[in-house]
Amino acid sequence: IAFISDLSGRNQIWVMNADGTKQHQLTHGDLICDSPCWSPK
Repeated sequence: IAFISDLSGRNQIWVMNADGTKQHQLTHGDLICDSPCWSPK
């Protein structure tokens, strides 16, 4: 599951398992992050 969160102080893209475990921040920066989606590439 991909989601947006401000847990780090700024909206960033995070992923986690379907049961809510293993949350991991994917983006780290000053860019505005919103609307994560998966791509086959």
